[in-house]
Amino acid sequence: MAENEPASIVQFSARRVVGLVTLSGLVLVVAVITVLYAVGPLVHNRDQRSLMATEREAIAHAAAQTDSLYGPTLPTVPPVPGDPVGILAVPTLGLQQAVVEGVSSSQTVGGPGHVPGTAGLGQPGNAAVVGRRAAYGGPFGDLAELRPGDRIVTATVEGQVAYVVRSVRTVTLVTVAPAAGTISGVKAPSSGAAHTSSGPVKTGSGPTKTGTTETTTPRTATQKTENIRTLYGPSTDNQLTLVTSGSSLPWNTDQAVVVVARMQGKPFTPTPQESRSPTQQGNSGESAALAWLLLALLALIAVLVGAVALYRRCTTRTAYLLTTAPLLALTVLAAEAASHLLPAWI
Repeated sequence: MAENEPASIVQFSARRVVGLVTLSGLVLVVAVITVLYAVGPLVHNRDQRSLMATEREAIAHAAAQTDSLYGPTLPTVPPVPGDPVGILAVPTLGLQQAVVEGVSSSQTVGGPGHVPGTAGLGQPGNAAVVGRRAAYGGPFGDLAELRPGDRIVTATVEGQVAYVVRSVRTVTLVTVAPAAGTISGVKAPSSGAAHTSSGPVKTGSGPTKTGTTETTTPRTATQKTENIRTLYGPSTDNQLTLVTSGSSLPWNTDQAVVVVARMQGKPFTPTPQESRSPTQQGNSGESAALAWLLLALLALIAVLVGAVALYRRCTTRTAYLLTTAPLLALTVLAAEAASHLLPAWI
């Protein structure tokens, strides 16, 4: 019995360590879910109020300058990441959001993000915006409910612009070199090629006839793949591209809902924009958050060790009062860092 006693103690200790690690992992997962879907909407609403107030003030200031001798002063440098760049309104969905510059996980917490390197809202070319599907308020959660013909309005310091939805599709994003002669994934028509006019949209996907050619006009188009480079690339039209996750899985990085809307009227004067970056696509997390997660976990482990020592040396009430607050704070910090490792569009 004496010979087996040390082995049993070691076995019990190892089992206890595994149990504590498993329990800690489950607590962290629950904390991440709480941050994303319970605390997240509160953080999003707080940030939106601040962003909306800032952007409305800028728009009002620009409107006042319109009547001055020199007119409104347009930006001469690219927008700062995280700053508001305009207001996006989708009346059909009852959606109104301040749009920020950048599509990293920390930037889309406050609101939908403008993809750096794409055209500015209301400006010539392809303006792309990525928003969250479910976490942190999920402002783009109903994006797939849009239909061709629905209106989208953007407002910036230059004025308001209306867009009309042209297509809504669910795709799998891929990263490949764009084919020669393509713009935004659509092959440029050759000289003299016939153009089809956009007719009335029918519910369902039944065929319609145009002259002697039979075509299909689905209400919501679905295709298998979409080149992410051409999705955010130049466009022959002045358009707005809205993107969000196409799956409820929080780790989804390729399934996307894409809405393309065509501008009505003339665009405003283009302003400087940042260059495109492969890390600014909205379907990935922030690698820098890993360092913050490790620091938070190390601090959490240190506090846990200290808590165990306090429970052995002090009364339960004293140990509880001294350790509960730092444990909760570090757990939330670790959960927030872990949430930034997940794709920015979830």
